[in-house]
Amino acid sequence: MPEWVDIDAYDPGQLFTTDDAELLRTNQDFLRNPPNVLYTRGFGDADYTVTSAVFENIDGSNMDESLTTYGGDVRVRFSGRCLHSTTGWIYFEIVVDGTPLSNDTTTGLGGIRPDYGEDFTLHKRIPLAAGAHTFAIQWRTNTGTGTLDKDSYIQFDVVEKV
Repeated sequence: MPEWVDIDAYDPGQLFTTDDAELLRTNQDFLRNPPNVLYTRGFGDADYTVTSAVFENIDGSNMDESLTTYGGDVRVRFSGRCLHSTTGWIYFEIVVDGTPLSNDTTTGLGGIRPDYGEDFTLHKRIPLAAGAHTFAIQWRTNTGTGTLDKDSYIQFDVVEKV
């Protein structure tokens, strides 16, 4: 993955050199391919299920992502298809560096009531300082069993917006 290269400030009238142009080319590659991580779970894998009334990680092995950022906004996106065994709700939360984004232990960042299967996308833009960060998706249900459907693509991606 390309690295960002700091460019010195220029004074009016200062000549622009070949080395300066090379730095701009390097940064252009960085802007086209910003720091990112992606997890995709395809068709045929086992369902994820939740019966917990408190938020828990959906998959601590595959959906805990780490990303080193340069500072600024990061886009976190999670999508899939949910089902529910009753008429209950499934609530979602994004956790960054071990801290939930919302302060709401009941609804988190929001929920859905997927009686017959609902496609959904949870999308959040988060300002972060430069450095190494971890990201996780948590969920809970208010009753019954919530399911992430194995017959849909489940995606979790984190991209630094530069």
